[in-house]
Amino acid sequence: MMTIRLTAFTQTSSSDSVKCFTYEQARQIAKAIKHGEICDSISQNQALQIFNFIEVVKKDNAIILLNKDRISELEKDLKITNTKLKISKKLTMFGIPIAFGGGFLVGILLK
Repeated sequence: MMTIRLTAFTQTSSSDSVKCFTYEQARQIAKAIKHGEICDSISQNQALQIFNFIEVVKKDNAIILLNKDRISELEKDLKITNTKLKISKKLTMFGIPIAFGGGFLVGILLK
């Protein structure tokens, strides 16, 4: 009876072959199986994280493309604004003296 308690039995697919394990061996096998389940769950978790990371990268790339398009539009607007500013600066540079000169001339003619 004592030896039966200390020995674990397992049967394979064939009914005439029986393998016996000691309690310690059975405990090590169970520990290895449990470790395998933990490793399997870790690998599944990592696979899910990799999938989610790939999805995030795809979305980031789409956002980057949209931002590049927006930057190019803003650069075009900036060039147009700079051109208008240069024209306004030139008009101010030449317009103020001409206005003073015209005003002075009109003032002389009206006297």
